[in-house]
Amino acid sequence: MKRVRVAAIVLFVLLGLTALQPSGADHVDGATTIRVTGGTDSTISLAWEHNGAVRYDVYAFKHGASSDFFLYAYYPASDPGSNTPTLYSLTPATWSFKLLSDYADDAHDHWSNTVTVDVPYTGGTPTTTTTTTPPSPNACDINPANDYAAIEAAIASCPDGPSAENRTVIRFPVNATYSLADKVDIVKRQNIVIDGRSSTFTATWPQTPDSLRSNFMLFKARNTTVRNVNMVGTFNPDPAIYPKRQIMSHYCEAQAGVVFYGGVNVTVEDSSAYRTCGDGFGGHRSEIYSDNYGPVGEAKEVPTNITFQRLRSKTVARMCWGPTSGVGIMVVDNDCEDAWYGGIDIEKDAYEPVKDVEIARNRFRHFNIYGVMIPVGSTPEGPNDNIRVYDNVFETPPDNKCYPSVWIGSAQYDRSMRFTNVHTYGNTIYAIGAAVAYNYVDGGSIHHNTVHRLPTTGGGTVLQECGWGAEIFVLNDSTNVAVYDNTVVG
Repeated sequence: MKRVRVAAIVLFVLLGLTALQPSGADHVDGATTIRVTGGTDSTISLAWEHNGAVRYDVYAFKHGASSDFFLYAYYPASDPGSNTPTLYSLTPATWSFKLLSDYADDAHDHWSNTVTVDVPYTGGTPTTTTTTTPPSPNACDINPANDYAAIEAAIASCPDGPSAENRTVIRFPVNATYSLADKVDIVKRQNIVIDGRSSTFTATWPQTPDSLRSNFMLFKARNTTVRNVNMVGTFNPDPAIYPKRQIMSHYCEAQAGVVFYGGVNVTVEDSSAYRTCGDGFGGHRSEIYSDNYGPVGEAKEVPTNITFQRLRSKTVARMCWGPTSGVGIMVVDNDCEDAWYGGIDIEKDAYEPVKDVEIARNRFRHFNIYGVMIPVGSTPEGPNDNIRVYDNVFETPPDNKCYPSVWIGSAQYDRSMRFTNVHTYGNTIYAIGAAVAYNYVDGGSIHHNTVHRLPTTGGGTVLQECGWGAEIFVLNDSTNVAVYDNTVVG
């Protein structure tokens, strides 16, 4: 039994229950299915099939504004009854649950479906959101050779779907493995789903500075989803080569697992990135691609309506997720561990907007400088507006202890570059220095966060060791920001 780090919620595992036998039907796409098997006025019982993972991570979040939006617990596969837990002391609300299967090699981890149910539980049928590919009249099965050019050609051989509602589903073999000597380019596709079906794509090119090469690179995609892929990069976090937590600066900055340039209605989901020499997943303005690879003279485009969901990034050289700009950015229900730079960095250039952003229900641990950072404010060509950071769990403080976990306006030197409508709420934050910092924010809030204040590591006070950060919530040159109903522990 592990202690859950959320106030007023305790999670227990009922031991001694008979383990369910594996069901092949749950392994079609390399994933397992989580089910609700019962419940009471304050409990929910879950079950799933063992699928070869060494550990299962159960995620739960409570719908609505409260300090206990999100909880998790680990279940080692070797424990009796590890796949039939009961969750206790759930307060009345609508709750959602999902499962992360954690494999020994870290490269094949994947999410289950999500089930949503009401507490008290009355025996109704839970709402289930599946993460596997539904049947499609436009399925296009491919079986490319183990070569990046063959993968490109196989994807290109499948036609675009007729509409956003009726997409072509491009399906790799289940659990296939590929070595990539170069990037896979996916250019100007529309109305498609690329389903890796838990296949693994490992980069093998040299670890070269400033090389614009990611495992999958999408240029100006429309109505496109990439799902169920495991991306492995070239980053070698050997302390003999790089001191632990060295900021990677611009070294191999542009080498992600999956990255898109421009694009409208683009989603990356149910996938993992491991040891990428850059970000785990990213999204950038289109000319970063076209200026290097063409076509020449392409109109500029920033990503619009982009979603990163149910992703796991682990041991990445830079950020877990790096959507540098866009309108309608969703980063939700993800897991970030061992980021050598930070968790999320939405760092635009001058003309780009950062607007309508939701960063929600993510888990961060062992990150270098920050969990969430949006450093650059508005310009006349690129407004920053309507940013919400909520229901996230920052299990550890930044390794650079003097930095806040959520930092808005961190790179600001021009006070005319402002942020508007920025809201940070419902987060659980473990912090040594400041937990949340706003610079140059006009209008917003910081509320209903739970901050666990940890002792300093150098023997002095936070002010002595950091020079700032004695405050838990820092407002610098900000106006009309309401700070209320936060809980500080320790």
